[in-house]
Amino acid sequence: MASVEVEKLSEHLLKCPICLETYTTPKVLPCLHTFCQHCLQGLINSGENTIICPTCRCEVSVPKDGVGALSTNFFINNMLDFLSVAKSNSNPVVCTNCEEQNRATSRCIECMEFLCSQCVAAHRRTRMTKEHEVIALGDLQAQKEVQEKLHRPLLCAVHERDVLKYFCETCDEPVCRECLIIDHREHHYGYLKDVDKRHRSEVGWSVLSR
Repeated sequence: MASVEVEKLSEHLLKCPICLETYTTPKVLPCLHTFCQHCLQGLINSGENTIICPTCRCEVSVPKDGVGALSTNFFINNMLDFLSVAKSNSNPVVCTNCEEQNRATSRCIECMEFLCSQCVAAHRRTRMTKEHEVIALGDLQAQKEVQEKLHRPLLCAVHERDVLKYFCETCDEPVCRECLIIDHREHHYGYLKDVDKRHRSEVGWSVLSR
């Protein structure tokens, strides 16, 4: 169904090192190790509000808004979505758009949500979403560009609906259009996709956690 065969997708890559289960809400620490959000919650040193990374023993300060404010590992999320679609025939996918726990039949590309038949109908009735690209899971499986369809855009942590399209050379970080206008106007910047090769390994780790 795609360029990457499902059976070759590393289970190690998609398993949390703490609970040894498939990641749920994967959060990446500054040391670049990823764990489930609920697993990290159980590791908080309440006295100092810190976490010791189970993998490298690096001490990490918990954000004031809690573990949920840690960066999300969107690379892992992309792979989990891909795996869900690939196995949807044998492993039903649950709708992520409602709380009914209905079986998902489709995927909204813009909203990045799996939809049950009721949510698909509601999506097509609502003015804001009726023009969205909604693809049945069976059709999505058959598409060669399935990985591109499932790709989650890199969203700004400050302006949550804005995509990170630019790279500020001065601050050495990816930014969205609003950030560029407000905080980086006088800085040296370019399009993220055109970042020089010497930055790419650093950027890769940075943006996957946005």
